[in-house]
Amino acid sequence: ESSYLYVTNFEWYLTVLVELIQLEAGSKHGRLIAEQLLDVAIRVPVVRQFAVNEMTNLLDTFTVSSQSNSMYEVLYAAAWIVGEFSNELEDAERTLNILLRPRQIPGHIQGVFVQKCCKLFTRLATTCLENEDPNGLIRLSDHVLEKLQDFNSSIDIEVQERANSACILIEMLRAQFNDANTACNHNIDFIGSETSETPQQQVSIPTLAIEIIQEMALLFAGELIPVAPKAQRKVPLPDGLDLDEWINPPPEDESSSSSNDEKEELFVSSSLIRMRQLPDADLVRVNPEQIERQRMQRLIE
Repeated sequence: ESSYLYVTNFEWYLTVLVELIQLEAGSKHGRLIAEQLLDVAIRVPVVRQFAVNEMTNLLDTFTVSSQSNSMYEVLYAAAWIVGEFSNELEDAERTLNILLRPRQIPGHIQGVFVQKCCKLFTRLATTCLENEDPNGLIRLSDHVLEKLQDFNSSIDIEVQERANSACILIEMLRAQFNDANTACNHNIDFIGSETSETPQQQVSIPTLAIEIIQEMALLFAGELIPVAPKAQRKVPLPDGLDLDEWINPPPEDESSSSSNDEKEELFVSSSLIRMRQLPDADLVRVNPEQIERQRMQRLIE
């Protein structure tokens, strides 16, 4: 609780952390710095807007080198912060393009990049939906689908799975425009400036595309609340709850009946076995007298 007792300016503290990252590229304390970045951004809401913009600049200027293996962890923290608090971003589109850049970084960090790209895409798609901008939504979908192909070819299976899932969702969204025969001119720059003098065809957003965007927005809805690592120990058990008891004990009747059936299947009379071994033709010819004669012969033997 007293970790930041003497810190009065958290913007200054974040600036110092970023400067340490830039000056100590080969440091072994990358994980510790990343934890501090996450802790401050989560626990101090008033500094989040400053934090997300600082993390965007960090992602943009961070240089990948063989000497910065430990410092890669700050990319994990930076990507997580800009994605989780994307509402505080000044330019979400620029941040999305930065995250979509191909980089030679560890797989668990690439996975965070893909996850936060999905969240930023959802925010931008929601903005297009609110502004009734179907052409912008089409351009955004095509752009993200193209850039995610680099993550699909990652050697990390988790990154491949996340990127493939994101591509499937965006392809479903993009397909709604094709199904409605509302394909638009793709010779338009991603930032919105037209490259031709031909006016852009105005189209409407299909109903199913609207539902897909709304469902994707629900995936990232909810407020993030910090929880201490040992907080679970302080949660009291409800009255009457016994974790050692069965919630739904198995019924005894079914188990006993099943055991009886197994016994009947295990113990079969020898006469029935011999009858099963006889050919079908012999079963037809055998009569009670022959059975009795065979029984007497076995007794004599």
